[in-house]
Amino acid sequence: MSTSFVDLTHGLNGDTQVYPGDPCFSCCPALTIPKDGMNVQSISLGSHTGTHIDAPYHFVEKGLTVDQIPLSTFLGNVVVIDVTSKGPKEKIAWADISAHEDAIRHKATLEHGVFVFLRTGWSKY
Repeated sequence: MSTSFVDLTHGLNGDTQVYPGDPCFSCCPALTIPKDGMNVQSISLGSHTGTHIDAPYHFVEKGLTVDQIPLSTFLGNVVVIDVTSKGPKEKIAWADISAHEDAIRHKATLEHGVFVFLRTGWSKY
């Protein structure tokens, strides 16, 4: 069995969408090589900007913060279910997922289970 790692992150820029009311992303030069001998950027963003996970702390008063969650929590087998045929605001139903139950069971392990990713096609936004 081959092992690979997939980087799911998206870059941040002035067009990065944010949840309504959250601060927008901005990145501005604070120091530059010609003037200061080094590049340093000033970055401003809300904690839910871009690719991220919601740590339990987001909704649980004494929940774990992201830095307290072992990286191994996010390593495991993956089944990707393509739902790109769904239109905007069209519901992803249990039937869309359960149709892949055999693949999910095949990839699952007792120790780690399996991650199920839904490919919606919305990553382009």
